[in-house]
Amino acid sequence: MSKITFRADDALVERLDRLDTSKSEVMREALRQYLDELERDDGADDTAGLDGALSARVEELVDERLDERLPALVEEAAAARESE
Repeated sequence: MSKITFRADDALVERLDRLDTSKSEVMREALRQYLDELERDDGADDTAGLDGALSARVEELVDERLDERLPALVEEAAAARESE
């Protein structure tokens, strides 16, 4: 097992001292929870990023199709109204 050393303010150390568990064990568990949460958040961002990219691409394709087809459809509708 590797060793990690860091500084903490007095209030944090006092809170750790009041626990029945060793400081090392408390810090290991806190670090595990923190890193697990970061990994979950990163995974959620990846999914949101993929969903966002897919949504943007679909919107782009729909816009292209509308740009191609809409002028002809408008002309057809206008011609149909004129012939009525």
